[in-house]
Amino acid sequence: MIENHDLAERLNDLLLEVNGRLVDSINIVRESCSAEEYALYGVRVGKIINSIFQDILEPIYEEHRDLKPAQLDYPP
Repeated sequence: MIENHDLAERLNDLLLEVNGRLVDSINIVRESCSAEEYALYGVRVGKIINSIFQDILEPIYEEHRDLKPAQLDYPP
């Protein structure tokens, strides 16, 4: 997907940061909203997080295995 290793590394760092911020947003909603709002928000943001990993990061990791964080390196 992204051949240039330096660019892949920059994108990886940025998208992992985005993921962290999305998780933070879920926590904010959990603390501030009703259970129904939290559930709906969590599902929708979860879809975004999943898409970032499946559609962008996993293809990058296939090409640049050294960039994949150890905590994401689980058995298939």
